Amino acid sequence: MESQTAETGDVPKENDRLIEYRVTPVEEMRFDDASDDAGPGTISGVALRYGVKSADLGGFREVIAPGAITNLGDDIAMLWSHEMSKVLGRTSNRMLELTDDSTGLAFRNELPDTQAGRDAAVSIKRKDIKGMSFAFMTVRDEWETKGKEELRTLLEIRLLEVSPVAFPAYPRGTKVGVAKRSLDHWRESRGMPLSLARAKHARLNIHRPQVRAAAKNVEMGEICRL
Repeated sequence: MESQTAETGDVPKENDRLIEYRVTPVEEMRFDDASDDAGPGTISGVALRYGVKSADLGGFREVIAPGAITNLGDDIAMLWSHEMSKVLGRTSNRMLELTDDSTGLAFRNELPDTQAGRDAAVSIKRKDIKGMSFAFMTVRDEWETKGKEELRTLLEIRLLEVSPVAFPAYPRGTKVGVAKRSLDHWRESRGMPLSLARAKHARLNIHRPQVRAAAKNVEMGEICRL
């Protein structure tokens, strides 16, 4: 994998090669009208679930381990449908609140009195928008074979942003390039086709300092959209 070749502390020139996007299965997203004139209202719900298998991502499935998010103290933003110019809130000003427990990551976000914020309020209240998506970088993952299925477990990730989206499904454009490279690396390490692999577990530790440096230094505008 390209991410393993950089020296410690180096930041890749193409940070987007390390960024992955996933979606959260449809769950109820709650909208509460504002009690004052501070903004159009507040939205809350679940940004991601732990221990839940994803849809087929192109030959494999994925699950996020409880406690995998290690950077909840960082400044994490909520965007409108992954649009960099449409910020709905962020943790640094406490407009976005993230709560992590053993089942997943819940959110509560006070929408801004901007065009994007008002659009979000109307669309979510009408339930035109009812899904969530999130962007992240993988620090550590694990692969295993269960029957004929290839399963990737995300053990440690750095969350970059969360977004309400119209279609909470795995579209053709979902960015799984990092996962694919990780899967290829695992297959090569076994020295045989996955269907013949005898071991149930094989672990790949992505170069932690490099990924952490990339996540710390990546500019929001550099994050690729779906």
